[in-house]
Amino acid sequence: MQGVNGILFDLRDYNTKLREMHRELWLDENLPGWLPNVLQLYDRSSDIWQRQILQLEQIKRDYRQGIPLPPAEELGLISKKPS
Repeated sequence: MQGVNGILFDLRDYNTKLREMHRELWLDENLPGWLPNVLQLYDRSSDIWQRQILQLEQIKRDYRQGIPLPPAEELGLISKKPS
């Protein structure tokens, strides 16, 4: 569980770094008018990673208190089997 959480932190941090790099490159070659629309895609992605981090941290806290781990399908870790 800790390994997955570390990967999510890395993905969030890499996404944040890519956002900043994209912003710098954009401003070197373009007017800033459309930039917020482009950067919001990075912001949305960072929000997704952060929600996943918080979800796994809550699951770890619950597990320490004796609450069983949810099924992998529920977490989106593997796809659900077709009905």
